[in-house]
Amino acid sequence: MHLSARPKHVRTLIVNGEAAFRAQLHRLCEERPDLDVIAEATSGAQAIDVIQDSDADLLLLDAKLPDMSGFELLRSLEAAPATIMVSTRHEADQKPSGINVNFLYKPVDPPQFNAAVDHAIRAPIAALWPPQIVAEKSGRIYFLDPHEVEYLGSAGNYVVAHVGSNEFLARATLKRISARLAPLGFVQIERSLLINLRQVAYVERHDRGQFCFVMRSGARLVSSRERNSDLRALLS
Repeated sequence: MHLSARPKHVRTLIVNGEAAFRAQLHRLCEERPDLDVIAEATSGAQAIDVIQDSDADLLLLDAKLPDMSGFELLRSLEAAPATIMVSTRHEADQKPSGINVNFLYKPVDPPQFNAAVDHAIRAPIAALWPPQIVAEKSGRIYFLDPHEVEYLGSAGNYVVAHVGSNEFLARATLKRISARLAPLGFVQIERSLLINLRQVAYVERHDRGQFCFVMRSGARLVSSRERNSDLRALLS
């Protein structure tokens, strides 16, 4: 990933798996005084990390990445910057309903590029989707429906999502995921545990005022003493 410190106006992220194409897009951006390329990502997973950790205004996103499609990347985000999808016309025809992107068709030329950028930054549209959890298992990337996730546990710099008997590894922190999933009924019962209340079968009282949440799968998850008062208020 290449970072640029040259300050301009529209903070731009280039996401493309081909070095030559990234270089072409970078040159086109440099010809405009209003664009500042803050980063380049070569895969969807890398781009997701950059987007979540930055305040990019514009996303130049290839429709086909090494690990996922551009549409799948957008579906993994709660909100995305204004997005220009670089694609063939055939790939554009496969756009899922409800997604808001501007298309830039290959091969890209300067007039076409400038027109797409002008349209995108004049009326930027956030691509809003129901939250999803991007996680990996056995070398494959999955887009998990949070409602199907029973609970999540922290594992160093990662989070393990439990769906039935399956475990998926997400490159995120529990704090970040907790803030995103709280509106869907996820509650942190212990420093390293976040549970989906919709997946709770029943709750038992435990020692010292703690609670044991018995999940539909049979997993038994005990809250910490520090969470006693909050959980007591929730369960009452």
